[in-house]
Amino acid sequence: MLEQEVKMLLSSCEYNLLVYRFPEAVSIRQVNYYFDTYDYKWHRNRVTCRIREKAGNFEATIKSHVNKSTGVSKEQTQQVQDRCDTSFFEDMNVDYQGKLVTERLCIMLADDIEVAIDRNVYLGM
Repeated sequence: MLEQEVKMLLSSCEYNLLVYRFPEAVSIRQVNYYFDTYDYKWHRNRVTCRIREKAGNFEATIKSHVNKSTGVSKEQTQQVQDRCDTSFFEDMNVDYQGKLVTERLCIMLADDIEVAIDRNVYLGM
């Protein structure tokens, strides 16, 4: 499978028009809970620690952003019990920092072309 990700910022009007235009879109909700040290040590070193909640499952991820220009990253993941299970981040001295809520609409344009439109809310914005 080939995946190509292109990010575009849509206005509320553009987003609502797409929602209206594709009523058959499948809606998926996911929540990312982010963790870091009190002084954001991991963020400064281009490492993301998160627990993703999706369809009642929880997966912890440590993501090292290897090459900023190409977007290449290295991920390690593990299933965890819930959003508070930080055992995967053991010895990293992390605390909860905030969450990102994503409402994703998946639209099949053709048999092999899927478009995902996300509405994100981070720290209430």
